[in-house]
Amino acid sequence: MLSSNICHNKAIPVTVLESHKGKVVVEQALECSNCKNSCLLAQKKKSFSIYTNKSYTPGSTINIIIDERYAVKLALLLYGLPIVLMIVFAAVADILFQKESVTAFTALSSLIISWAFLKYVSKNLKKSPVYILD
Repeated sequence: MLSSNICHNKAIPVTVLESHKGKVVVEQALECSNCKNSCLLAQKKKSFSIYTNKSYTPGSTINIIIDERYAVKLALLLYGLPIVLMIVFAAVADILFQKESVTAFTALSSLIISWAFLKYVSKNLKKSPVYILD
């Protein structure tokens, strides 16, 4: 007999909490909250928004799938870029000015620049790592 645990198939059941024009707020379904696998939603019950053109009935269950490779790339961009920029900016400032206060200010400035860049990227991001299965 096949297991009823949908996480094995990478499809994750979620319950629709709210449905607005262009966005649906969902919460992971009970079938997945007891899952012991290492899928992204297996740890604890949480709600999140998915942008879509379709409208769903609150209380209904839909299946989603997460593009894990794309999600990892986004996480590397989100966490890796600020750290790398901070190290590079601080190293260059230290070589050029050889003053700790200038190096610290430059490192902090690089984090502000990274934040602004990531804010711009997130507003212009066309692709989402979460897809609704029909």
